[in-house]
Amino acid sequence: MKSVRTILWSFALVATIYAVNPAVARADYGTVRVDAVRQADWNISSAQQALDAARANQATADSAYRRAAARANSDFQRVTDLDRSLASLQENLVNAERAVEIRRIAQGTIRQRFDAASAAAQNAFNALIARQQQASPEYRRAELAVQEAQRHVSKSLDALIAWLGNPSSVSQSSAADELARNVDALRAATEARQRIADTLTRGSIVESELGNANRAIERERANLDSIAAELARADAERAAVAGSVARAQTDASDARARLAASQQSASAARAALDNANQAAAQAQANLDSAYSYASYVRAQREREIAAAAWPPPAPIIVVAATPPPPPARVIVVKPAHHNHRSRYGR
Repeated sequence: MKSVRTILWSFALVATIYAVNPAVARADYGTVRVDAVRQADWNISSAQQALDAARANQATADSAYRRAAARANSDFQRVTDLDRSLASLQENLVNAERAVEIRRIAQGTIRQRFDAASAAAQNAFNALIARQQQASPEYRRAELAVQEAQRHVSKSLDALIAWLGNPSSVSQSSAADELARNVDALRAATEARQRIADTLTRGSIVESELGNANRAIERERANLDSIAAELARADAERAAVAGSVARAQTDASDARARLAASQQSASAARAALDNANQAAAQAQANLDSAYSYASYVRAQREREIAAAAWPPPAPIIVVAATPPPPPARVIVVKPAHHNHRSRYGR
Protein backbone atom coordinates (compact mmCIF):
# COMPACT_ATOMS: atom_id res chain seq x y z
CA MET A 1 0.00 0.00 0.00
CA LYS A 2 1.35 3.42 -0.99
CA SER A 3 1.92 5.81 1.82
CA VAL A 4 0.74 9.39 1.93
CA ARG A 5 4.31 10.57 1.39
CA THR A 6 4.48 8.59 -1.89
CA ILE A 7 1.22 10.11 -3.10
CA LEU A 8 2.34 13.62 -2.26
CA TRP A 9 5.62 12.96 -4.01
CA SER A 10 3.66 11.94 -7.13
CA PHE A 11 1.68 15.19 -7.02
CA ALA A 12 4.92 17.18 -6.72
CA LEU A 13 6.36 15.31 -9.70
CA VAL A 14 3.29 16.12 -11.78
CA ALA A 15 3.55 19.78 -10.84
CA THR A 16 7.18 19.81 -11.92
CA ILE A 17 6.37 18.18 -15.26
CA TYR A 18 3.51 20.62 -15.77
CA ALA A 19 5.96 23.47 -15.45
CA VAL A 20 8.06 21.95 -18.26
CA ASN A 21 5.35 20.52 -20.56
CA PRO A 22 1.69 21.11 -19.65
CA ALA A 23 0.36 18.48 -22.13
CA VAL A 24 2.50 15.68 -20.73
CA ALA A 25 1.64 16.75 -17.24
CA ARG A 26 -2.08 16.49 -17.91
CA ALA A 27 -1.72 12.90 -19.22
CA ASP A 28 0.50 11.79 -16.32
CA TYR A 29 -1.73 13.53 -13.77
CA GLY A 30 -4.70 11.53 -15.06
CA THR A 31 -2.73 8.31 -14.59
CA VAL A 32 -1.88 9.36 -11.08
CA ARG A 33 -5.55 10.01 -10.36
CA VAL A 34 -6.48 6.50 -11.60
CA ASP A 35 -3.83 4.97 -9.34
CA ALA A 36 -5.06 7.07 -6.44
CA VAL A 37 -8.63 5.80 -6.93
CA ARG A 38 -7.43 2.20 -7.01
CA GLN A 39 -5.30 2.84 -3.97
CA ALA A 40 -8.26 4.38 -2.15
CA ASP A 41 -10.44 1.36 -2.97
CA TRP A 42 -7.70 -0.95 -1.77
CA ASN A 43 -7.39 1.14 1.39
CA ILE A 44 -11.13 0.76 2.03
CA SER A 45 -10.91 -3.02 1.58
CA SER A 46 -7.92 -3.27 3.91
CA ALA A 47 -9.54 -1.03 6.49
CA GLN A 48 -12.75 -3.07 6.33
CA GLN A 49 -10.81 -6.31 6.86
CA ALA A 50 -8.91 -4.74 9.75
CA LEU A 51 -12.22 -3.56 11.26
CA ASP A 52 -13.75 -7.04 10.91
CA ALA A 53 -10.71 -8.59 12.58
CA ALA A 54 -10.79 -5.97 15.35
CA ARG A 55 -14.49 -6.58 15.96
CA ALA A 56 -13.89 -10.34 16.09
CA ASN A 57 -11.12 -9.78 18.61
CA GLN A 58 -13.43 -7.44 20.49
CA ALA A 59 -16.17 -10.08 20.66
CA THR A 60 -13.65 -12.72 21.79
CA ALA A 61 -12.23 -10.41 24.46
CA ASP A 62 -15.73 -9.49 25.64
CA SER A 63 -16.69 -13.15 25.94
CA ALA A 64 -13.47 -13.93 27.82
CA TYR A 65 -14.06 -10.99 30.16
CA ARG A 66 -17.63 -12.09 30.85
CA ARG A 67 -16.44 -15.61 31.71
CA ALA A 68 -13.64 -14.27 33.92
CA ALA A 69 -16.02 -11.86 35.66
CA ALA A 70 -18.53 -14.68 36.22
CA ARG A 71 -15.78 -16.85 37.76
CA ALA A 72 -14.65 -13.96 39.97
CA ASN A 73 -18.24 -13.31 41.11
CA SER A 74 -18.75 -17.01 41.82
CA ASP A 75 -15.51 -17.20 43.80
CA PHE A 76 -16.44 -14.05 45.71
CA GLN A 77 -19.84 -15.51 46.58
CA ARG A 78 -18.16 -18.73 47.74
CA VAL A 79 -15.74 -16.76 49.92
CA THR A 80 -18.66 -14.83 51.40
CA ASP A 81 -20.58 -18.03 52.14
CA LEU A 82 -17.50 -19.68 53.67
CA ASP A 83 -16.79 -16.64 55.83
CA ARG A 84 -20.37 -16.65 57.05
CA SER A 85 -20.21 -20.39 57.75
CA LEU A 86 -16.84 -19.99 59.47
CA ALA A 87 -18.18 -17.23 61.71
CA SER A 88 -21.13 -19.44 62.67
CA LEU A 89 -18.82 -22.39 63.39
CA GLN A 90 -16.52 -20.23 65.48
CA GLU A 91 -19.49 -19.05 67.50
CA ASN A 92 -20.56 -22.69 67.95
CA LEU A 93 -17.01 -23.53 69.06
CA VAL A 94 -17.08 -20.77 71.68
CA ASN A 95 -20.44 -22.08 72.94
CA ALA A 96 -19.12 -25.64 73.02
CA GLU A 97 -16.02 -24.62 74.96
CA ARG A 98 -18.21 -22.67 77.38
CA ALA A 99 -20.43 -25.74 77.85
CA VAL A 100 -17.38 -27.92 78.52
CA GLU A 101 -16.05 -25.43 81.06
CA ILE A 102 -19.44 -25.20 82.80
CA ARG A 103 -19.63 -29.00 83.09
CA ARG A 104 -16.08 -29.18 84.40
CA ILE A 105 -16.96 -26.66 87.08
CA ALA A 106 -20.11 -28.64 87.89
CA GLN A 107 -18.07 -31.86 88.02
CA GLY A 108 -15.64 -30.28 90.46
CA THR A 109 -18.50 -29.05 92.65
CA ILE A 110 -20.21 -32.47 92.66
CA ARG A 111 -16.90 -34.19 93.41
CA GLN A 112 -16.41 -31.90 96.40
CA ARG A 113 -19.90 -32.79 97.64
CA PHE A 114 -19.19 -36.49 97.06
CA ASP A 115 -15.93 -36.30 99.00
CA ALA A 116 -17.68 -34.44 101.81
CA ALA A 117 -20.47 -37.04 101.90
CA SER A 118 -17.93 -39.86 101.95
CA ALA A 119 -16.00 -38.23 104.77
CA ALA A 120 -19.21 -37.65 106.73
CA ALA A 121 -20.29 -41.25 106.24
CA GLN A 122 -16.91 -42.54 107.33
CA ASN A 123 -16.96 -40.31 110.42
CA ALA A 124 -20.46 -41.44 111.26
CA PHE A 125 -19.50 -45.07 110.79
CA ASN A 126 -16.41 -44.74 112.97
CA ALA A 127 -18.31 -42.92 115.68
CA LEU A 128 -21.06 -45.53 115.63
CA ILE A 129 -18.62 -48.42 115.79
CA ALA A 130 -16.72 -46.73 118.59
CA ARG A 131 -19.90 -46.24 120.60
CA GLN A 132 -21.01 -49.80 120.04
CA GLN A 133 -17.60 -51.17 120.83
CA GLN A 134 -17.49 -49.23 124.06
CA ALA A 135 -20.97 -50.45 124.95
CA SER A 136 -20.24 -54.13 124.01
CA PRO A 137 -18.47 -56.30 126.69
CA GLU A 138 -17.81 -59.10 124.20
CA TYR A 139 -15.88 -56.79 121.91
CA ARG A 140 -13.81 -55.49 124.81
CA ARG A 141 -12.97 -59.02 125.88
CA ALA A 142 -12.07 -59.94 122.32
CA GLU A 143 -9.88 -56.83 122.09
CA LEU A 144 -8.08 -57.79 125.34
CA ALA A 145 -7.60 -61.35 124.05
CA VAL A 146 -6.02 -60.00 120.89
CA GLN A 147 -3.70 -57.76 122.86
CA GLU A 148 -2.68 -60.69 125.13
CA ALA A 149 -2.02 -62.94 122.13
CA GLN A 150 0.15 -60.21 120.56
CA ARG A 151 2.26 -60.05 123.76
CA HIS A 152 2.76 -63.84 123.73
CA VAL A 153 3.80 -63.71 120.09
CA SER A 154 6.30 -60.96 120.88
CA LYS A 155 7.79 -63.00 123.75
CA SER A 156 8.05 -66.12 121.61
CA LEU A 157 9.71 -64.15 118.86
CA ASP A 158 12.22 -62.68 121.30
CA ALA A 159 13.01 -66.18 122.61
CA LEU A 160 13.59 -67.47 119.11
CA ILE A 161 15.90 -64.54 118.35
CA ALA A 162 17.82 -65.22 121.60
CA TRP A 163 18.21 -68.87 120.65
CA LEU A 164 19.68 -67.83 117.36
CA GLY A 165 22.28 -65.82 119.32
CA ASN A 166 22.99 -68.72 121.78
CA PRO A 167 21.80 -72.05 120.37
CA SER A 168 22.96 -74.08 123.35
CA SER A 169 20.66 -72.35 125.83
CA VAL A 170 17.26 -73.64 124.62
CA SER A 171 16.28 -76.26 122.11
CA GLN A 172 15.22 -75.05 118.67
CA SER A 173 12.01 -77.08 118.60
CA SER A 174 10.60 -75.68 121.81
CA ALA A 175 11.17 -72.03 120.78
CA ALA A 176 9.67 -72.56 117.31
CA ASP A 177 6.70 -74.51 118.68
CA GLU A 178 6.03 -71.79 121.23
CA LEU A 179 6.04 -69.12 118.51
CA ALA A 180 3.71 -71.17 116.30
CA ARG A 181 1.22 -71.69 119.14
CA ASN A 182 1.20 -68.02 119.98
CA VAL A 183 0.71 -67.01 116.34
CA ASP A 184 -2.24 -69.42 116.07
CA ALA A 185 -3.70 -67.98 119.24
CA LEU A 186 -3.31 -64.41 117.84
CA ARG A 187 -5.02 -65.42 114.63
CA ALA A 188 -7.92 -66.98 116.49
CA ALA A 189 -8.33 -63.93 118.73
CA THR A 190 -8.23 -61.58 115.74
CA GLU A 191 -10.85 -63.62 113.88
CA ALA A 192 -13.09 -63.65 116.90
CA ARG A 193 -12.81 -59.90 117.29
CA GLN A 194 -13.59 -59.43 113.54
CA ARG A 195 -16.70 -61.59 113.84
CA ILE A 196 -17.93 -59.50 116.72
CA ALA A 197 -17.16 -56.28 114.75
CA ASP A 198 -19.04 -57.61 111.69
CA THR A 199 -22.02 -58.35 113.87
CA LEU A 200 -21.90 -54.86 115.26
CA THR A 201 -21.54 -53.37 111.76
CA ARG A 202 -24.57 -55.25 110.46
CA GLY A 203 -26.54 -53.93 113.31
CA SER A 204 -25.40 -50.35 112.72
CA ILE A 205 -26.87 -50.12 109.20
CA VAL A 206 -30.24 -49.30 110.67
CA GLU A 207 -28.80 -46.23 112.33
CA SER A 208 -30.31 -43.07 110.90
CA GLU A 209 -27.13 -41.00 110.73
CA LEU A 210 -25.12 -43.60 108.84
CA GLY A 211 -28.02 -44.37 106.52
CA ASN A 212 -28.41 -40.72 105.57
CA ALA A 213 -24.67 -40.43 104.91
CA ASN A 214 -24.69 -43.50 102.68
CA ARG A 215 -27.69 -42.21 100.74
CA ALA A 216 -25.92 -38.88 100.22
CA ILE A 217 -22.89 -40.75 98.89
CA GLU A 218 -25.02 -42.71 96.42
CA ARG A 219 -26.81 -39.58 95.29
CA GLU A 220 -23.59 -37.65 94.70
CA ARG A 221 -22.06 -40.66 92.96
CA ALA A 222 -25.00 -40.74 90.54
CA ASN A 223 -24.65 -37.00 89.96
CA LEU A 224 -20.93 -37.41 89.41
CA ASP A 225 -21.47 -40.18 86.85
CA SER A 226 -24.10 -38.08 85.07
CA ILE A 227 -21.95 -34.95 84.88
CA ALA A 228 -18.99 -37.04 83.72
CA ALA A 229 -21.10 -38.42 80.85
CA GLU A 230 -22.32 -34.91 79.97
CA LEU A 231 -18.74 -33.63 80.06
CA ALA A 232 -17.62 -36.40 77.72
CA ARG A 233 -20.42 -35.57 75.27
CA ALA A 234 -19.70 -31.84 75.43
CA ASP A 235 -16.00 -32.41 74.91
CA ALA A 236 -16.73 -34.66 71.92
CA GLU A 237 -19.01 -31.98 70.45
CA ARG A 238 -16.33 -29.35 71.03
CA ALA A 239 -13.74 -31.52 69.26
CA ALA A 240 -16.12 -32.05 66.31
CA VAL A 241 -16.83 -28.32 66.03
CA ALA A 242 -13.11 -27.55 66.27
CA GLY A 243 -12.46 -29.95 63.40
CA SER A 244 -15.21 -28.29 61.37
CA VAL A 245 -13.68 -24.86 62.09
CA ALA A 246 -10.25 -26.07 60.95
CA ARG A 247 -11.70 -27.49 57.71
CA ALA A 248 -13.71 -24.31 57.12
CA GLN A 249 -10.59 -22.19 57.62
CA THR A 250 -8.71 -24.32 55.09
CA ASP A 251 -11.58 -24.06 52.61
CA ALA A 252 -11.79 -20.30 53.15
CA SER A 253 -8.05 -19.90 52.53
CA ASP A 254 -8.27 -21.95 49.32
CA ALA A 255 -11.32 -19.96 48.22
CA ARG A 256 -9.52 -16.67 48.83
CA ALA A 257 -6.55 -17.88 46.78
CA ARG A 258 -8.90 -18.85 43.94
CA LEU A 259 -10.67 -15.48 44.27
CA ALA A 260 -7.36 -13.62 43.98
CA ALA A 261 -6.44 -15.63 40.88
CA SER A 262 -9.87 -15.13 39.29
CA GLN A 263 -9.82 -11.39 40.04
CA GLN A 264 -6.39 -11.13 38.47
CA SER A 265 -7.66 -13.01 35.42
CA ALA A 266 -10.71 -10.73 35.26
CA SER A 267 -8.47 -7.65 35.43
CA ALA A 268 -6.30 -9.01 32.62
CA ALA A 269 -9.41 -9.83 30.58
CA ARG A 270 -10.74 -6.33 31.18
CA ALA A 271 -7.47 -4.80 30.02
CA ALA A 272 -7.56 -7.01 26.93
CA LEU A 273 -11.15 -5.91 26.26
CA ASP A 274 -10.18 -2.24 26.60
CA ASN A 275 -7.36 -2.77 24.13
CA ALA A 276 -9.72 -4.56 21.75
CA ASN A 277 -12.24 -1.70 22.05
CA GLN A 278 -9.53 0.83 21.29
CA ALA A 279 -8.33 -1.24 18.35
CA ALA A 280 -11.90 -1.51 17.01
CA ALA A 281 -12.41 2.24 17.41
CA GLN A 282 -9.13 2.92 15.63
CA ALA A 283 -10.06 0.51 12.84
CA GLN A 284 -13.45 2.25 12.46
CA ALA A 285 -11.69 5.60 12.30
CA ASN A 286 -9.30 4.24 9.68
CA LEU A 287 -12.22 2.96 7.63
CA ASP A 288 -13.97 6.32 7.85
CA SER A 289 -10.76 8.06 6.75
CA ALA A 290 -10.38 5.62 3.88
CA TYR A 291 -13.95 6.34 2.73
CA SER A 292 -13.36 10.08 3.01
CA TYR A 293 -10.15 9.90 1.03
CA ALA A 294 -11.78 7.71 -1.61
CA SER A 295 -14.65 10.18 -1.96
CA TYR A 296 -12.18 13.01 -2.37
CA VAL A 297 -10.14 11.14 -4.98
CA ARG A 298 -13.23 10.12 -6.95
CA ALA A 299 -14.53 13.66 -6.95
CA GLN A 300 -11.21 14.90 -8.28
CA ARG A 301 -11.21 12.18 -10.92
CA GLU A 302 -14.75 13.01 -12.01
CA ARG A 303 -13.86 16.66 -12.38
CA GLU A 304 -10.85 15.73 -14.53
CA ILE A 305 -12.97 13.46 -16.72
CA ALA A 306 -15.55 16.21 -17.14
CA ALA A 307 -12.82 18.70 -18.02
CA ALA A 308 -11.32 16.30 -20.58
CA ALA A 309 -14.70 15.58 -22.27
CA TRP A 310 -15.35 19.24 -23.24
CA PRO A 311 -12.85 21.41 -25.13
CA PRO A 312 -11.73 24.37 -23.21
CA PRO A 313 -13.36 27.66 -24.29
CA ALA A 314 -11.58 29.79 -26.84
CA PRO A 315 -9.38 32.29 -25.27
CA ILE A 316 -10.79 35.81 -25.27
CA ILE A 317 -8.24 38.33 -26.33
CA VAL A 318 -8.92 41.70 -24.90
CA VAL A 319 -7.17 44.49 -26.78
CA ALA A 320 -6.93 47.66 -24.84
CA ALA A 321 -8.16 50.77 -26.71
CA THR A 322 -5.68 53.53 -27.62
CA PRO A 323 -6.01 56.14 -24.99
CA PRO A 324 -7.21 59.54 -26.31
CA PRO A 325 -4.63 62.31 -26.69
CA PRO A 326 -4.33 64.54 -23.78
CA PRO A 327 -6.29 67.78 -24.04
CA ALA A 328 -4.53 70.92 -25.35
CA ARG A 329 -2.83 72.94 -22.77
CA VAL A 330 -4.75 76.13 -22.02
CA ILE A 331 -2.67 79.05 -21.05
CA VAL A 332 -4.50 81.68 -19.08
CA VAL A 333 -2.86 85.11 -19.10
CA LYS A 334 -3.82 87.35 -16.29
CA PRO A 335 -3.61 91.08 -16.74
CA ALA A 336 -1.11 93.01 -14.72
CA HIS A 337 -2.39 94.40 -11.52
CA HIS A 338 -2.71 98.23 -11.29
CA ASN A 339 -3.39 100.15 -8.21
CA HIS A 340 -6.27 102.61 -9.06
CA ARG A 341 -6.03 104.42 -5.87
CA SER A 342 -5.05 108.06 -6.19
CA ARG A 343 -2.87 109.80 -4.06
CA TYR A 344 -5.90 111.33 -2.53
CA GLY A 345 -7.08 107.91 -1.55
CA ARG A 346 -9.71 107.44 -4.21
